[in-house]
Amino acid sequence: MAGFAPEVLAKMVGLNAPKGLGTTFFVDGVLGLDTNPGTPPEAPMQTIAGALGRCINAHNDYIYVFSNPTPEAVWPIVINKTFVHIIGIGHNPDHRPSIIIPAGDTAVFLVSSNSNKCEIAGFRFGGGATHAGIENVAGTPMGLYIHDCLFGHQFDATNTPLHGIWIGANATALRIEKCKFFGTNSGRITGNGINFVGAGDSLSGAIVDCLFKELPGIGINGSNMIGFEILDNRFGYPVDNAGAAITLAANCHHNVVMRNNANVGKAVAGGVLAYVDGAVDNHWSGNLKAGLLNLPA
Repeated sequence: MAGFAPEVLAKMVGLNAPKGLGTTFFVDGVLGLDTNPGTPPEAPMQTIAGALGRCINAHNDYIYVFSNPTPEAVWPIVINKTFVHIIGIGHNPDHRPSIIIPAGDTAVFLVSSNSNKCEIAGFRFGGGATHAGIENVAGTPMGLYIHDCLFGHQFDATNTPLHGIWIGANATALRIEKCKFFGTNSGRITGNGINFVGAGDSLSGAIVDCLFKELPGIGINGSNMIGFEILDNRFGYPVDNAGAAITLAANCHHNVVMRNNANVGKAVAGGVLAYVDGAVDNHWSGNLKAGLLNLPA
């Protein structure tokens, strides 16, 4: 990548760098050193945490990651700067995204209120046995954008994340788009694709155009979700459990769930509902199972 200006590199990986672009850092887990300046591609840093340490809050800084696994000194990688973009070279999950496998039972990225308006894209995630690829356990991340990532699709049998994304606290204006979540039959996730649990309400977010494949748990497991849009997602699962595609708990309100498409394995009878809703004020329309309209239980 030597010789390319940051704005040219951004376009090469499918991004349009916005006006007001801050500092651009480059990370290479194999060839980089955290003592390098990190700003020219030919002198990259070694760790994402090292690059984050040089970012400035609300500065619209970019971190491009060339290769992984990144030899981070501490796991998880705490995103503690606002308005930072962390992009794996490859960007699109069909174009060999950068792989991040954490050391031990831990998440890869940990987000909180210190991660407002951050972007994570272009990675293939592992995770710890009791953790997820990306976790929010405290604080209220606002405007977090996660897209074009693969979760759980690892060939290392010892790397089995519990969930793909785990939202354990408030999250406002969270957007998850064009991600893929793979279960134990074709990847490594052992629980749910996207798992919301309830320390507080997650507000006005969106989960759009994602693929959930053969997860042993639930594709989108919702608790304390309010005002979300859940649109145009695809689900394939090996066992015909009720709510295996989308399950919303009784504390989920005013969500719009439209045009999602679910299917069960060819050898499974497929007689139960793919969607379950414990509340009365969510809005469902045009959701399919095996090509037929499927209203939630």
